[in-house]
Amino acid sequence: MLSENKIKILEEKSIHLWFDDSPIALCASMLALDIDKAELFASVKFINLQNTNIRSLTFDVYCYDAQRNQVEYIPDITYNSLDVARNIEFGYKRRIPVQNPQARSVEFILKQTTDISGNLWKNNWGLPFNTSLEQQSIFTFQGNLNRQFIDICARSHIDGTVFSFQPEFEDKYWLCGCGCFNWNIEQECFNCGVGKSWLKRNSSLEVLQKQSNFAEQQKTEIQEKYSDFRQFNKNQEDEMAEFENRKKEYQKQLKKQKFQKTFGSIALIVLILAVAAAAVYGIIFFVVPRFQNTAAASDFGVYKYQSYESSEDIFFYEGFFERREI
Repeated sequence: MLSENKIKILEEKSIHLWFDDSPIALCASMLALDIDKAELFASVKFINLQNTNIRSLTFDVYCYDAQRNQVEYIPDITYNSLDVARNIEFGYKRRIPVQNPQARSVEFILKQTTDISGNLWKNNWGLPFNTSLEQQSIFTFQGNLNRQFIDICARSHIDGTVFSFQPEFEDKYWLCGCGCFNWNIEQECFNCGVGKSWLKRNSSLEVLQKQSNFAEQQKTEIQEKYSDFRQFNKNQEDEMAEFENRKKEYQKQLKKQKFQKTFGSIALIVLILAVAAAAVYGIIFFVVPRFQNTAAASDFGVYKYQSYESSEDIFFYEGFFERREI
C-alpha cells in the first residue's frame, strides 16, 4: 500500500460487525483515494470465527454518496487460496477498485465462505453485517463494579489482566472478557480458556453488586479499625507523655533533694570549720600566752598562781610552796 501522504481516506471504520451464524466477522473497512493515480478503492478486514481454517469467501460491495444514495454496486469479490486460522485477521491489503467518484462510503455483504474441509456457508438472506461485537471497556462500563470482577478473578486464581472488556452473552455466541468471540456451544474461551459458566456467574450485575457491597463493608471495617488503632495510639502517646512529665518531675525533685543534701553537708562542714577556727583562735590568743608566761616563770624555779578567791599569791619552789600576803 502506498504511503499515507499519497492516500486520502474518505471513510474509515474500525468496528467488529457480525451477521447471524456467519463464520467470519468484519473488523474494519476503508474508502480511500489514491492521489497519484486519482483512483478510488475500498479495503475490508475480516476475522475467522470458526474452528476450521477459511479457504475462500465471496462478498458484494455497495457504494454510497454523501447523501447515502447508492451510486455503485460491485458484486462477487472473491478471495481464494486462503488458509486462515481462527481469530486471525486478513484481507486489508487488497484493494477493491471503485469507479464512481461520488462514492463516499461503502458497505459489504458476505455471500458465502468455504473452509478447508469443503464445507460451504451461504448468506441466504442477503443481509449485511449488522450486529456489533464491540465491547465496553471493563474499567468504564458499570463503573466500579467491574473492578470488583478483577478482585473475584484474583481470589479464583485466574489471571484477571487478560480481561479488558465487559463479557457479553447472547443466544448464539458469547464474548469473553479478553475480547474473543466464542460460539454458544463452546464452554471455554478459545483464546484465554476461562470457563463460560464461571465467567457468566461472576460477571453478573448481581454478583458484582454483592461484591461491591462486600468491598465497601470491608473498607468501612478497615476504616473503623484504623480509627480505633489511631485512638489507641493517641492514648498510648498521651500516657507516654504523662509518664515523661512524671519522670521529669521526679528527676527535678531528686535534683532538689540532692542540692539540699549537698547544701546541708556544706553548711555542716562550714559550721565545723567555724567551730574549729574559733577553737584555734581561742587557743592562739588565750591559752598560748598564759602557757608562755607559765613557762617563763618556771625557768627561775618559781611558779606563780593567782587565786581568784583571795588576794594571795602562791609561790612554788621546786616542789615546795608557801603562801604570801600581797
